[in-house]
Amino acid sequence: MVGNLVLDPVSLNIEVHESRFAMRTRIKATRLTCRLCVFSCIAFLISSSFAQAPPSQSEEQPPNNVDSEKPTSQEMKDDMLRLMGQNYTPRELYPSLMQLPDLSPQKRAEIKRLARQRMEDGLKIFTESRAELAAATESNDLRGMQHAAADMRAAIARYESGLAALHALEDGEGPQEIALSWFRHELNLDSSTATGQAAIVSGMTPFHITLCVLLVVFASAMVWMYCLRMRRAAALLHKLSQPTSSSNAAPKGAAVPIASLSTKQDSATVAKQAPWSGALRVASIYSETPNVKTFRFVEPANGVIPFHYLPGQFLRLVLEIDGKPVKRAYTIASTPTRNRYLEITVKREEHGLVSGYLHERVNVGDVINITAPAGTFTFTGSEHDSIVLIGGGVGVTPLMSVVRELTDIGWDKEIYFLLSCRNRDEFIFREELEYLQERNPNLRLVVTLSREPEDLKGFHHGRITKELIANSIPGIANRSVHLCGTPQMADSIKEMLTELGVPSSEIKIEAFGTIKRNPAALDHEKPIPQTDAPRVTFSLSDKSGPLAEGVTILEAAEAIGVDIDNACRSGTCGSCMVKLMSGTVTMEVEDALSPEEKDAGMILACQAKSDAEVIVEA
Repeated sequence: MVGNLVLDPVSLNIEVHESRFAMRTRIKATRLTCRLCVFSCIAFLISSSFAQAPPSQSEEQPPNNVDSEKPTSQEMKDDMLRLMGQNYTPRELYPSLMQLPDLSPQKRAEIKRLARQRMEDGLKIFTESRAELAAATESNDLRGMQHAAADMRAAIARYESGLAALHALEDGEGPQEIALSWFRHELNLDSSTATGQAAIVSGMTPFHITLCVLLVVFASAMVWMYCLRMRRAAALLHKLSQPTSSSNAAPKGAAVPIASLSTKQDSATVAKQAPWSGALRVASIYSETPNVKTFRFVEPANGVIPFHYLPGQFLRLVLEIDGKPVKRAYTIASTPTRNRYLEITVKREEHGLVSGYLHERVNVGDVINITAPAGTFTFTGSEHDSIVLIGGGVGVTPLMSVVRELTDIGWDKEIYFLLSCRNRDEFIFREELEYLQERNPNLRLVVTLSREPEDLKGFHHGRITKELIANSIPGIANRSVHLCGTPQMADSIKEMLTELGVPSSEIKIEAFGTIKRNPAALDHEKPIPQTDAPRVTFSLSDKSGPLAEGVTILEAAEAIGVDIDNACRSGTCGSCMVKLMSGTVTMEVEDALSPEEKDAGMILACQAKSDAEVIVEA
């Protein structure tokens, strides 16, 4: 029906759904990644704050006495540091100090030399590790970043231990005080060094701040990469959803995925696509009024409806009644947003062949052949900023599809629905419309009862009048109107709308039950009398026959075996549209023809009559 990116529409449908699933998966992954990054940063900040927090007064107090008999050996300090999780390598400088009674000037000079050497080694390791960290960050090497950061921390610790020794020597402390000062610093028990740094921000060292900034930059880069991937996936999905050139068009009768059509697509273009033909199963039958029933159809295998349609379009039932093939067009009353089923609502007409068959002989579970969709009496919400729907009786069905669709998609524009019924018992969809009016604040419903002598609660009385239209719909002259009802009603209301200033281009009409046809003229077995009547020639079939007074071109074609597709036989569906090659015709109803089609010489065979010779392309 609509061109697709690939020839197989089913595969396209699967690809579209897979693309959507991939997008949803990436969105979830992005959200999870963002949360992990944020939690990691918060955890790091909290751990850093605890690491830099000043110890309590009791922790700051050094031991009053140093008992030489208690375990102060190298093994005790090594084991303690390992138990506390320090990545500790035995030092040869500070443990030896614990065993010295005092330091001679020569020994102090030696320790000072070792301390300065330690500071130089720490600075060298820090410089190398910083370069490794920068390289690992640039290449996004997480393991390398982790090792480089650990080496930088070890280098700073080495540098600060040497610095602490120099401070102790400068202050003239003894060897045990020097060793204890270093030991407290290694265990974060000494806050004097940390609190004395001028570059601290909220208890954090410049190293911690730098590392936090690097983590934030890394998390931002990850989020940006995921957003870029999702943008590419969205672009691919949009490309898959767009129609392409006719060379890649779906084959006639193929199912078109719903995702391949946009509500902004021109409804006339959609209506001219090749329709789908196949069988649907009757799932339910509902009684709306004593003489109106709704028939719900589903895909026989309980899948989605295998074609897309627009609100206001119709389908054609292909039936065999008493051994004769019969086609009839019925508006789809359901909404395209519910793609698991579709519904038609049919009034039981007196002497109605198909309506009687549906009401009396069709049951739940029956499988019926249909062809769909067709028709240009559509509204999707993209055509105008508001819509006026006017219907009479069973003419509510295409308008109901529009109301259901606009409510389902959350259309936030004004919907004016003016409906005429004979009485409350024949008010089709009454309960649902009242429910929708409560749920949809943009829906204004006005109902008038033509057979009631006076107004009833919630209802006007009489037929639709110009005054009722003007009072119910403010600014009617600036709105678009969709009108559906009998031809007499449609003609009358169109005249009223014109008088109220509505341009004819903004009035869209679909008429039901146009004319009372002569049953004898529809009897395919009864030949049309051979008289001196003018003849109609069908150029493609190379056949001709008489065109008697009052006989349509469609009836004349059927009498001589020329097949012209048809459904409603009332001038509204457009199925019997053919081109007039020569001659002139008159048509009582030509609603299905657009101005462009009329200019191109197209006619409706079910309506066209002539009193002169004509040639038709059929």
